[in-house]
Amino acid sequence: MSGVNPAQEAASNGNRDRVRVSIGLDVGGTKIAAGAVSGGIVLERLERPTPVGGSSAVETMFEMVAALRARYPAVAAVGVGAAGMVDWPAGHIRWAPREHEIAELVSARLSNRAIADGLVLSERTVAGHVIACWPSCG
Repeated sequence: MSGVNPAQEAASNGNRDRVRVSIGLDVGGTKIAAGAVSGGIVLERLERPTPVGGSSAVETMFEMVAALRARYPAVAAVGVGAAGMVDWPAGHIRWAPREHEIAELVSARLSNRAIADGLVLSERTVAGHVIACWPSCG
């Protein structure tokens, strides 16, 4: 047994059109990752910076899926994972209510420690929310 996944072998031999893949997207605060997966093996992975300001995260996701579909036409499924809810019409990820709350307190120039004390959270939790929000602050 060679240890090579049949889908991986077919893809490496130029037979990508016969490989049934699932495309997964992971939308984060700093990057969007997309991968073509078959039989539990990642055959190809793409990464792009998460758009901020006027650019559209949804448009970037569609472009990434199109690029992978061009290389692996037999797509069985596409799935998206995101840290927040995706607002498809607006083309961006919406912040969770807690992130909105923390962003308002940061804009009022409160320190992470002061925010943590006021919301009865750990300073590390506040820092995590700030990091999640920061890229979309432009």
